[in-house]
Order: sequence, then structure tokens, then C-alpha cells
Amino acid sequence: MSFQYCPYCKSNLLEKEKMFVCVDNKHVIHKNSIPAVAAVPVKNNKILLGRRSIDPQKGKWDVVGGFSDPGEHPEKTVLRETKEETDLDAKILWFIGIFMDKYLFKKTNYDVMVVYYAVEVAGDPKPADDVSELKWFDVDKLPEKEYAFEHLTPGLNDVKRWMKKNLRSKVV
Repeated sequence: MSFQYCPYCKSNLLEKEKMFVCVDNKHVIHKNSIPAVAAVPVKNNKILLGRRSIDPQKGKWDVVGGFSDPGEHPEKTVLRETKEETDLDAKILWFIGIFMDKYLFKKTNYDVMVVYYAVEVAGDPKPADDVSELKWFDVDKLPEKEYAFEHLTPGLNDVKRWMKKNLRSKVV
């Protein structure tokens, strides 16, 4: 992320490791990670993934999810994004973890913090928003070589471990 001018007073900014500092008025603009969520629908030893219909990584497989709105709790984001991308209501089953990644958008590489949840959905998903296709994958046959982002490998590995531990006797 890079900025040249202060959005408050329009003077030059000095870039430091974790922030930009305004040279005239000493405003500080922090380089915070952008919060995003991953909704991972699970059912019958399968995980639902979506094929991206937009850049970055158009045509690659991704989790259902997206960026949080300002002030939006990740649990609300995961339910909203699941509805927007699959047209299904979700029930959160478990918080999986948080994974860091980069998101290249219009020549700017943003730091992203992705909050993973295993979710339950009922019905037939319909691709919408920025998803061109939705597909249930067996947990042991995920399209790892076609993942859109690096966070998918550790994130989905943790989802698989959670599924094997918690869903053995229960069919979701």
C-alpha cells in the first residue's frame, strides 16, 4: 500500500514501516491489515468452493467470503457473504482460525487478515456476486493447484482437520 499525500491536509507523507506520517500536521495513517472472512460450507465430507469470476485470480478456486464492511463483526460478514455468493443462509458451526495473506488489486498489494469459519448451509447453492461456479469437493480431493490465494492451503487444511475430528459421527 502506498500513499503520497495526506488525505486530511494534502501535505506530503513520509512512509514508515507500519504507517504514513504527515510532514506538516503529523497525521498518522496506519497500514492495517484488511479484515476478510472465509465461509467454508461443509457437508458429507465435502467442502463447497467457488470459482472466481473477477480478478484478482479470475477462474481460480476460492472459499466463499469477502471483505468486512466498516465496523462489521466477522460473524455477520460470514453470513452476509455466504448469502451474497451462494444465495443460501448459513449457520456458523465453528471458528477455524485466522490466516494472513496478500491481495493484489489494481497494482497495490494489500495485507489481508482472513477469518475462517466452518458453516452449514441447506439447499442448492447458486453462484452469484463475484462467483461463476460453485462446486462441492471431497475433502481429500480439493483442487489445491488451482487455489486463488495462499491462505487457502493452511486455512482449508485446518478445516479438514476440524472436520475429521468433529464430524466423524455427525453428518452435516
